[in-house]
Amino acid sequence: RYVSAGSIEYWPDPQQGIREAYRVVKSGGLALMIGPLEPEQPLIRFIARTWMLFPREEEYWKWFTVAGFTNIRVQHIRPQWYRGKEEYALAIVGMKPRPGLSTTAPSSDHAEDVGATMTPLRRITLLVRVVIGSFLGFLFVPIALAAYCKNNCFGTSHIPPHERERLNPHQITVLLLLCVTVAALGWMMFVE
Repeated sequence: RYVSAGSIEYWPDPQQGIREAYRVVKSGGLALMIGPLEPEQPLIRFIARTWMLFPREEEYWKWFTVAGFTNIRVQHIRPQWYRGKEEYALAIVGMKPRPGLSTTAPSSDHAEDVGATMTPLRRITLLVRVVIGSFLGFLFVPIALAAYCKNNCFGTSHIPPHERERLNPHQITVLLLLCVTVAALGWMMFVE
């Protein structure tokens, strides 16, 4: 078996990565990929693309098919706190039908030319993407925690209490630090 969860969005060439999954799995073996889906709302899609790769469902299917996987199946997934109407992410699995390497070699539409010369414009673009991506990644944590608290602490969850996701120690630490930071900022504003 091959399992990749939450990494494809950072790959410079997703098709090459899926071909590598095909290469390392034995004949009859399964490759499972879990990744995000492209947001439907234009503003959120723009922000998401600035941050990292958010493929469309058709692209996942294409990558697996082109690599040579068969019996491909997809399951849409989402965290319990997510309330959007659109699909959030997917888990896609395919079977390697025969031994050997993937028989195809085209790169995906999202392939980055990692061997390209690092020009000043490319350096600036990279810096902007890292800064914006880091900021948006930082924002994702409190937004997800706020949605979790809303759904689980204020009785708005549709999931029975015994089936609800629980916060792990890292999430609790971030939540506490966030509360302390907000309280400190509020206190500083009140004092001034």
